[in-house]
Amino acid sequence: NKAKQVVGIDKSQEAINFAEQKRVKMRNENIQYMICDIDNLILNQKFDTVVCIEMIEHVTNMEQHKFMLKLKGLLNPCGVLLVTTPIKGIWPTTEYHLSEFTEQEFDLFLHQYFENVTYNNPEEFKIPKGFILAKCENVLQ
Repeated sequence: NKAKQVVGIDKSQEAINFAEQKRVKMRNENIQYMICDIDNLILNQKFDTVVCIEMIEHVTNMEQHKFMLKLKGLLNPCGVLLVTTPIKGIWPTTEYHLSEFTEQEFDLFLHQYFENVTYNNPEEFKIPKGFILAKCENVLQ
């Protein structure tokens, strides 16, 4: 299945340039990229799926709440958030990781925002072992 529209967001021009080169190589016309920080992100649309790859550990504990509310706010009522993060203690911590999670901590964190959280084997999606891949769903009340 191909998405009708894909919006890629990163605050790094270098990352956007890399992604744009891949888009051109794949001849995929339904992808657009935006340079933006999550704090300044304003989109006048909702999405069926939001994918957040290795980002949540790059914000402080205090910012994580605001970050998750922003991501959840981008979803349609029955939307899905796919989120990955390295498991604390398995990968070496870098100066860029401001707040990491164990598997239990991440589960508790995600359940603050989503009723339905399930986990996939990250290796099935070419994500290295030692990462968490969570599928979080908005449930209609």
